[in-house]
Amino acid sequence: MARKQAFLRHVAPILAAPVARRDVDRRWQEVLTAAKDFGVEQASLVVLAVLSTIVNPARCAAKSLLKFHVTYSDADAYNALSDLQALDLLLYCLACFPEMHTQLCTADRNLALFWVGANASDIARQGDGIRFTMTPHDAVLPEPYAKRWAAEVKAAG
Repeated sequence: MARKQAFLRHVAPILAAPVARRDVDRRWQEVLTAAKDFGVEQASLVVLAVLSTIVNPARCAAKSLLKFHVTYSDADAYNALSDLQALDLLLYCLACFPEMHTQLCTADRNLALFWVGANASDIARQGDGIRFTMTPHDAVLPEPYAKRWAAEVKAAG
């Protein structure tokens, strides 16, 4: 959680304003480099959410979850991560108890939209952890970016 919090604090100032089309590739790379530097997996929900804010110039669920602004604080990052951690816990419950009908009840529309848009599937236990596949909907990552992200996640192994 601390690594993800530091990661969000690092990228927030550069993503507080919408990213111009000409800067998308540079910001994308900066985010992936920061994730690596802070020890945050590229395949994580938090990285997916941050990348979504880059490629979606209009309002999107990820922007509303992360609420980036220039003076982003530890408390802001903690609040955003608390929402995303609920989704991480949901993934673990789905993987560890596949026979159970598991759901997350929330009044947070943006959290629900992001969860549906992340399109997690093939959720299962793997060793001491879990594995899952995310195939983001166009509303989270438009197709060319979704393919790019999937290739980079695969390359990061």
